Amino acid sequence: DVTAIYEIAHQFIDDLADSDPVGATLMGVPGRDHLLTDYDPEGFERLADLRRRYRHLLTSLRPEHDRDRIARDGMLEYLELRDALHDAQEHYYLSGFRNPATAMRMVFDLMPRESTNDWSTITQRMAAYPSAIGKYRVLLEHALERGIRSPRRQISEAIRQLRAYGGATGTAYFVTLASAAPETLPVSLKDELTRAAEGASQAMLDLADYLAGSAMEAATERDGVGEDRYQLSSQAFNGIELDLRETYEWGW
Repeated sequence: DVTAIYEIAHQFIDDLADSDPVGATLMGVPGRDHLLTDYDPEGFERLADLRRRYRHLLTSLRPEHDRDRIARDGMLEYLELRDALHDAQEHYYLSGFRNPATAMRMVFDLMPRESTNDWSTITQRMAAYPSAIGKYRVLLEHALERGIRSPRRQISEAIRQLRAYGGATGTAYFVTLASAAPETLPVSLKDELTRAAEGASQAMLDLADYLAGSAMEAATERDGVGEDRYQLSSQAFNGIELDLRETYEWGW
């Protein structure tokens, strides 16, 4: 029989997928591939509210057996760690390689491209990219209002990548993707795909220009590193709390 904790785990995946469509694609959860995640402050708060709700549900239940305990403890560890990252305001800092703009681009690499329906889904998600980038820009502006400044080197790398993928130094990523569509697609869908590719590419370039202006003006010269921040991010990435000094002494 499926226990209450397992039922909660199943429901959490569905609710998380609804709140984070990009994450849903990364997890292999179907049904949201035409959508993009809201990376504005409200979007992050909705995810935080979702985690708090499920933490409360899980802590109110007693495991029925050892597998139940493992499932509950694993979920609680995940939820608490994501809450810690949120409380540390990590989502406000811009990373050159890992940021919502790049996540929303990379997710297209995981989408199927076999059928007309697949390309219709790609077109819908691509058409949503400019609006999603606009919401992410709201988050970056909110960070500046709160006095949270990202490192100059990270901003510079983000600008470089956005301009490269946006087509400033060659063929834009989304234009290349659109050109891979089969000739058998309906003409109307091809036209929509072309427009979506152009709009998404321009959104990348516009974000790069914004970063080169307001964000760069407020940038800090100090790199986004440090033991406290690294400890938290390392735990999120590895799933275990490492003794960083011992690990580095062992490795180097």
